Amino acid sequence: MKMHLRTYWPLLGIGVLLIIIIFYIIKGRDEGGYESTTSDTESGEGLRLKDIHYTQDDPDESIKWTLDAKEVLFSKDKQLIFFKKFRLILKPDKKPSIELKGAAGQYDKNSGEINVRGGLQGYFDNGYKINTEHLLYNRKEGSLKTNGPVRIRGPFFSVNGHGLYMDIQKEIIRIVSGVTTQLDMDLTIL
Repeated sequence: MKMHLRTYWPLLGIGVLLIIIIFYIIKGRDEGGYESTTSDTESGEGLRLKDIHYTQDDPDESIKWTLDAKEVLFSKDKQLIFFKKFRLILKPDKKPSIELKGAAGQYDKNSGEINVRGGLQGYFDNGYKINTEHLLYNRKEGSLKTNGPVRIRGPFFSVNGHGLYMDIQKEIIRIVSGVTTQLDMDLTIL
């Protein structure tokens, strides 16, 4: 009997050691302990959701908005929301709504800003369309802004330029520079 115990002692020690290692690996997973990647650290990852519908309909706000996204990531403090493959609808009181579709964005609850980017396509209820790579919606101002190239198309014209400021409530659009306008209607002179 003593002979068998000495023969298998190293194997028994290795087995106990493997059981302890497996226990700590499983315990580490249950507690969420894992080595963080760079993107997790940068985004402050808290909670990840798929296919969400988020509505802001505060009665004190003049512009209501709705966000549908394929993937959403909340920061640990829940103040930043990162989203991918989205549709954002801005609904001002008694004005045409704006629907924006794009690749990614971020909503900062503290500042009330929604920063969207990635092949943005915008549609207004009154038939106008906008294309750009980046837009910043500022809730306090009720404005959309960008410094990049912009194209706006309507039923009778299209405008290309660089930089945009849009006051959603007052329905004022300013293109900052490099403006080219094309009229798409027949002008008949009598």
